[in-house]
Amino acid sequence: MPAIPQRVPYVMCAVALVGLYGWLATLGYGQNSDTYAILRSWQRMVDSGVYVPSRGQGYPVPELVIGWLASRGGSLASNAFSVMLALGTLVLGYDGLRRLNLPGALPATVFVMANPHWAIAGTTSLDYVYGAFFFVLGVWLLSREWSTAAMLALAFATGSRIVYGPLGLGVLVAAWMVAPLEQRRDRMERIVGFCLVSGLFYLPALITARVTTNFLYHTDPPNNALAAHVARFLWKTPGLYGNVGAVILVLALGPRLWRLARDRAAWRGLSAERRLVVAGALGVLGYSTLLFAYLPAEVGYQIPSLLAVAVLLAALEVPTAWLAALIASQVLLMVARPDVLTITTAPRGCMDATVPVGATFDPAVKPGVLVAHVGQVRAASCRLWHLPHPVGDAWTPLPSPRLSRPKLPVDPPLDPPAPRP
Repeated sequence: MPAIPQRVPYVMCAVALVGLYGWLATLGYGQNSDTYAILRSWQRMVDSGVYVPSRGQGYPVPELVIGWLASRGGSLASNAFSVMLALGTLVLGYDGLRRLNLPGALPATVFVMANPHWAIAGTTSLDYVYGAFFFVLGVWLLSREWSTAAMLALAFATGSRIVYGPLGLGVLVAAWMVAPLEQRRDRMERIVGFCLVSGLFYLPALITARVTTNFLYHTDPPNNALAAHVARFLWKTPGLYGNVGAVILVLALGPRLWRLARDRAAWRGLSAERRLVVAGALGVLGYSTLLFAYLPAEVGYQIPSLLAVAVLLAALEVPTAWLAALIASQVLLMVARPDVLTITTAPRGCMDATVPVGATFDPAVKPGVLVAHVGQVRAASCRLWHLPHPVGDAWTPLPSPRLSRPKLPVDPPLDPPAPRP
């Protein structure tokens, strides 16, 4: 089949997904309680002039950007920026893969775009896509020898989500190792600059924590007994791709990775550039998986794994049939989710964490990830009533604390306004 006609279905799929992203961005801030913690952090900072992290060690870049945009244009403004970052990440990633002459660059990019967890992260006011965008931007800039700009982009990735710190450092160290001797001093300066700029992002959180390591604290998932921890990891790890997608991924990538691991001639047969890309993707995948094993809370934590898998799909030249099946599995995961377990949770209110209390063997086709998201996202706007300066709906810009007296968090009214139709 000629190359151009083969691209047409992927381009059509990408265009349809852009339209879907646009619609999802109109549904409100999102259903993740962390989003509303970010908005609360912004309002309190403007109230008092003191930065208090939204949770854990803080996410300074998205906390500032999301809060400022929401105060100007409500959820439409902050969500629209997330869409721009999500699509920008994919464009940069595709361009990098294309310049390596990888025939699977386009389908691998559409695979990420079709993943419903990426779609939700890229259309709501959350920090996942901020770190991903700046990390991919940093790698893209480094591949073009713009080392100072790359260093700053990787530092901004760390300032968006601190877990990108080791990844950014690893990228810069790898660039230092492969650089000619005359360029190594310059590359080492970029490593030092990255550490300094990244540290500046977390200086306010360090001061808030009274200059202790308490600012690195994170909240464990509810019901985090060892058995529940292991079960959560085993159930949620393939959940990033869905059970169908996970099986296809193992069948598509497993034999190729096994062959490279066993056959040195096959590994040496790859170009030096291709070997570096594969090794880097495997490093990101391993790091992200280990980190998720340590804290298996939200599936969105595995977004670096999703990007790394897409790179492997392109770099190992997985056949078109496998790539098409993977994209179809992600579209299926949007609307329907074949599963064998039903997780039961404790009753919860609007602001309470979801507490799993058990699981039952229940083979069935469950609602897909996007179907469930759309059904819950508007109801989640009740969290707006718990902000220091509450608003009635997600489409109204957050009130400026400078124009109103600071208020303590309030309980929601008995009959809050109905969600916008």
